[in-house]
Amino acid sequence: MIPCAVRCYSTLGMGTYTWPDGGVYIGQVSRGLRHGQGVQTFADSATVYDGEWKNGMRHGVGRLSFDAVGRAHYAGGWAHDKKSGAGRMVYATGNWYDGHWVADVKNGHGRMGWITSGESYEGQWVDGRAGRSSPFELSVSCLT
Repeated sequence: MIPCAVRCYSTLGMGTYTWPDGGVYIGQVSRGLRHGQGVQTFADSATVYDGEWKNGMRHGVGRLSFDAVGRAHYAGGWAHDKKSGAGRMVYATGNWYDGHWVADVKNGHGRMGWITSGESYEGQWVDGRAGRSSPFELSVSCLT
């Protein structure tokens, strides 16, 4: 049973939420939750999520930037507040991963590039690691 304070809350439309730590959300809300399109700026002011929300969680398509200039970021699918489906992650080092995610972890087909070495790997990923079913499946190539 949902407590009346939550069950009876019927806020719907556009809203702005401000947290005590300085975080701010501006966007669509439903029943007092982030729901629809919206932007949340976290307390550090450098981390920003701009995208779709469902029942208070990142869900759908969105971009999470980890620094003020947006160099380090993830753009792609979300489900239940975790990276899910197709997405691209660019790390602070400039390295990148473009491929499939399941619950915040690289899983499925994807390609990773390492900027300093100029190498890349394309293939299957299992639990965040480059996977292979045979010793000949792992191939690393130079980035072009």
